[in-house]
Amino acid sequence: MAAWSLAGRNAVTVFKIAATGACLALMAFSVSACGDSSSTTAGSGAGDSPSAAAIETAAVTAASVGAGRSGVVTTAAGRYDFTPSTCGIHVADGVADVEIAGPGTDPDGKPVYVELSSTGNALAIGLGVDRAFATAEHKLIGGQHVTRPFTVVVSGQNVRVSNIALATDQGAPFDQDASFEADCGPAR
Repeated sequence: MAAWSLAGRNAVTVFKIAATGACLALMAFSVSACGDSSSTTAGSGAGDSPSAAAIETAAVTAASVGAGRSGVVTTAAGRYDFTPSTCGIHVADGVADVEIAGPGTDPDGKPVYVELSSTGNALAIGLGVDRAFATAEHKLIGGQHVTRPFTVVVSGQNVRVSNIALATDQGAPFDQDASFEADCGPAR
């Protein structure tokens, strides 16, 4: 197993800085994420790890997530606007792997936390919370395991999903034609 070369830097400190988002893990394995359209090479051979420069670049990119980015889930009840704090987009062989999440507000201005996963084919809007892993008062949920599958469309750093069926966390139908849009482009 190859050792990581951090050129005298404290690896724990570098990773604590970079751990502000899920982006580091994606970027360290050559996945374009957080608005970074370049690839960060994970090494030149089996078992190699990212260089100190690649780790620091990932840390700076992860720290800037959310600046200038926007997202909205549009429902019959109104708009759930949010700012993506996690934007992971990778397209390989025509298949999109997308993970987007961030805090926002519901149509009444109350806090929400929006999460979209193309891998899990799931959309969740946590009501009354504004951060990941917080216990939501209630949720609006949609996707293949709850309502019906949806298709994620990626165009550069823009992600769109239409015709999403949402239900409450008690299973009651909420909206049969919601839409999701997010701009994960570079900070502006």
